[in-house]
Amino acid sequence: MCGIFFLAPAVVGTTEKPISKLKSIECRGPDLSNSVFIDFKSATETRGFAFCSVLSHQSAVPFPQPVWIKSSEDEREPLRCLLLWNGEVYRHQEDTEGPERTSDTELVANSIGNSGGGVEDLLSVFQDVTGPFAFVLIQPDQKRIFFGRDRFGRRSLVCKLAAGLTSLECLSSLVPFEESADEIDAQGDTDSQWFEVPASGIYTALLDDLGHFCLENWYPWSGKHLRYWEDCSFHKACQLPAGLLYSNPQVDRPFYDSVQEDHVSALLQLLSAAVKVRVGHSATTCHQCAPSVDCRHARIGVLFSGGLDSAVLAALADRYVPPDQPIDLITVAFEHLTGSPREGRGRKVSERETVNQQAEGFLSPQYASPACAPDRLTALSTFEELKRNAPHRLWHLVLVDVTLAELKVSRQRRIRCLLKPSPLTTLNENLAVAVWFAARGKGRLLTSTSEQEASAVTETPPYISPAKILLVGSGADEQLAGYSRHRTAFSRGGLEAVRRELELEMMRISERNLGRDDRMISDHGREARFPFLDEAVVQFLSTVPISDKANFSLPRGQGEKRLLRLAALRLGLSGAAALPKRAMQFGTRISKTEHTHTLHGADRTFFVDDLD
Repeated sequence: MCGIFFLAPAVVGTTEKPISKLKSIECRGPDLSNSVFIDFKSATETRGFAFCSVLSHQSAVPFPQPVWIKSSEDEREPLRCLLLWNGEVYRHQEDTEGPERTSDTELVANSIGNSGGGVEDLLSVFQDVTGPFAFVLIQPDQKRIFFGRDRFGRRSLVCKLAAGLTSLECLSSLVPFEESADEIDAQGDTDSQWFEVPASGIYTALLDDLGHFCLENWYPWSGKHLRYWEDCSFHKACQLPAGLLYSNPQVDRPFYDSVQEDHVSALLQLLSAAVKVRVGHSATTCHQCAPSVDCRHARIGVLFSGGLDSAVLAALADRYVPPDQPIDLITVAFEHLTGSPREGRGRKVSERETVNQQAEGFLSPQYASPACAPDRLTALSTFEELKRNAPHRLWHLVLVDVTLAELKVSRQRRIRCLLKPSPLTTLNENLAVAVWFAARGKGRLLTSTSEQEASAVTETPPYISPAKILLVGSGADEQLAGYSRHRTAFSRGGLEAVRRELELEMMRISERNLGRDDRMISDHGREARFPFLDEAVVQFLSTVPISDKANFSLPRGQGEKRLLRLAALRLGLSGAAALPKRAMQFGTRISKTEHTHTLHGADRTFFVDDLD
């Protein structure tokens, strides 16, 4: 994983590095950072600036970025282009096992160097990548840059357009900000110039005679991407034309016979393979240990609510994480408001009345411990289920308890900056806060729920997870009909309505969830990996009939994500398999931290999915 940053020539205008803007990028790659200036052959003799920070997984020595690429190994051959790469190349994993496996950046750079160098040649290189990525490729001689994200948007990439929205000023993993949130907020008048690059294909921009990078073309991943994204705000702002359409990447045929094997077996096989490659494609040490150390700490973590999705990922991770390594199950919960003293006297006090009474000094808010949050209870239950099923494994349950005071400080100083350019709605912010604190991995360590240890855990010093990799369950609900609106769609239009809704889910998952979550998780120098969004898993699930994915004649906790529930039963997760879907903002109690931070108005219409 890397943090990438490119500043266009017309904006640089000096040889001085924009150091103050790079500290927020450095957090994404704590192992190595480097920067270069790029001289473009143009009448204006302008130069660009590129910066990368690297989190290394493949070798003891991080592969440096940005990387200059030649068309051959001949030293006399001129440097042809500069690559800024933030991604994983899973389809090469079988060729690169072992401690000396090749860096993904090096693999992509070599593919570019061996290509013909034309537009179509370079597009085909990225089209063939199986795995999450965001990139910027700069051709100084041709005065052109390529940039884009994978078709699901699993890595963040944002851009800033010039005031007239006609030229490109900056490409970055996140909207760069100063350490003080007040400073970035003072620049709020420029926020409308920042866009999340759509995960719709590959884009090109060309340097004009005035030294501006004008957006040139858009090469959609597929016809579906063209139809869905052609009217997005980014395309409307820059009126970008669509270039050639390219076919979907060639994914290896799933190793099952749909005639002989049922869908549950097939899903388990493919999801197991997805977890295996994501666990195996990781560092040989944790965050705390030097490369030469025989590390026995947790290198793999799971964002863990105890629900169906995270339980399945944890059980599958147990198959492939070496037995002498712990697995960190990170569960987050918030100190939250609870009922007022007047409740229980025959009348429930409305939220509006409670707020008014507090403002007038008549009523003090009542707070409940994070230990009371629903996700904490399910996490403890599923933690015990995993321990029973895999007693050989040292399971770490990391209890991340967030106080209201800590929430307010971190939200203002950092999380709202990282959230940009996503819309600052209540729900969007709540989810960002929950993911950011969970990914930080700072909490109390629990290895047993015995009464003696459970009472002693409050006395232990804070534990900070050393894991570099976090498995995340994003994509399960979107493909397996896990949201309440899918049941509503079925009641209104039957299975065909659900099918259309799921297709829409996968087209918009990048803009709704993944870019934001990548920025939150990577801020702690950890990398998010999404097994449910593995290309082979997605391809398979797109062929499964809706009636096999879900059964809406069954009640909540049974009918939605029916296929995954049956898979969980085969893994011995009978408790987790029966848990109903609970949205993160409700399970963690982030939605109840403050009376003023509740769902209403535009938030409900834009995020009507999670109101379970």
